[in-house]
Amino acid sequence: MKGSHILSLFLFLAAFCPTVAWAGSFNVGAGLAFVDGANLDGFDGGWDLQFGYEAKETTHWGLGVQLHLLKGWTSKSDVEAESDMSFRSTAVYFTARPMAHWARWLQLKAGIAKADYVTAEADNDGTGTALGVGVVLGSEKVQWHLLDYQRYAISGDQFNVYSISLAVFFH
Repeated sequence: MKGSHILSLFLFLAAFCPTVAWAGSFNVGAGLAFVDGANLDGFDGGWDLQFGYEAKETTHWGLGVQLHLLKGWTSKSDVEAESDMSFRSTAVYFTARPMAHWARWLQLKAGIAKADYVTAEADNDGTGTALGVGVVLGSEKVQWHLLDYQRYAISGDQFNVYSISLAVFFH
């Protein structure tokens, strides 16, 4: 699935998902991301961008969609050692935040991811599943994603994706 197809899917879900009421908020975030292969050797760090929409909160859940872009710093031609990895990905998530006072900081994610990666063992691109959880603190205007963790399963390979970012909300 090409990145443009994933973006189209994100926009479609944001426009027509029955749980999304347009009284919510859009958000844009940027930060740092780190990837390691769960079943492959390799590590890459890079920039991540998040674009999302969260519907107006219900009494129990804040539901939304999120587009997450990750661009690693290592180029494909720089992969030489077993610990090197070049990684780029685009993921689309459905997100859910419990509105209970004790759990407002928690964000759950499930979706699809498209990744292009090179390690000493693999040179692949593919589409697969992505599950995640995040620690999110802040206000209605600005939130810190103190630690987001996603697990990608792409073409038989698995990756751990960690990110730290700042998101700004537009109501």
